[in-house]
Amino acid sequence: MADGPQLIGKTMGTQNSFDLNQQLGRWRHELAEQGVRAAEANELESHLHESTADFQTRGLSEEEAFWIARHRLGSAPDLAEQFAKVDPARVWRDRIFWAAALMLAVLIWNQFWPFSANWLANALSRADSDRYWSFLIGNFFAMLPLLVVAVLLARGRLLGTCAWFARLFRTQRQFARLSTIVVGGLLCIQAVRTLQLSQTINDHGGGLTSHISFWGTFLSNAAWPMTLVAILLAFGRRERPSAA
Repeated sequence: MADGPQLIGKTMGTQNSFDLNQQLGRWRHELAEQGVRAAEANELESHLHESTADFQTRGLSEEEAFWIARHRLGSAPDLAEQFAKVDPARVWRDRIFWAAALMLAVLIWNQFWPFSANWLANALSRADSDRYWSFLIGNFFAMLPLLVVAVLLARGRLLGTCAWFARLFRTQRQFARLSTIVVGGLLCIQAVRTLQLSQTINDHGGGLTSHISFWGTFLSNAAWPMTLVAILLAFGRRERPSAA
C-alpha cells in the first residue's frame, strides 16, 4: 500500500482530470467486489466525505484530500475483513449462495448444451472434420463452465465476477426468484421429454412400468436443481447491492 506522500505525488499530475464522483464509483465497486454491503459502503463513504472535506480545509486540493482520506480509511480488502469480523456468518452465507448459483449455472448449461452439441456435431460432420477433433471440441464446450470458474478462481477474480453479475439484479433474493422460474421451465421441458419416453414404454405394453419410469426419472432430475434453488432462496440477501 502506498503511503501519504506517494499518493500525493501520484495525484498531482492528474488534478485537471480528477472526477470525485467517478473515483467514488470505482471505490464502491472495489468494496462490492470484496463483499461489502451497500449500507456499510454508505457508512464508509460518509466518513470518506468528512475526511476529504477536513483535508481540504487544510489547504489540499480535492484530489489530494480524497486520496489521503481513502488511504487513511483503509484498503477495500481490509475494510471487508473488518466487517466480516463483526458478522462472520454473512461471509459464509454469501459463499454458500454463490457456490449454489455456480452449481446451478453448470447444471443448466449441461441441460441445454446437448442441443448445441448436436448442431456442432452435424457442422463438423459436413466439414469432414476428424472424429478426434469433434470429440475434443465437444468435450471442451461441455466443460466450459468449469474451465471458466477454474480460471477466475486461479486469478482471484471469482468474487469480483460474482459481484459484477449481482449488479444485474437488485438483490440476491430477486436473482434466486429468477432462478426458480428458470428451473421451473427447465423441469417442464424435462417432464415433457420424460413423458414422451414413458409413453413409448406404455405403447409397448408397460403401463405400470411407464408410470414408475416417468416419476422416478422426473423426481431424480428435479431433486438437485430444486435443492439448489432452495439454498438460493434461503441464503439470498434482500439488500440492494452497492452501485458501481
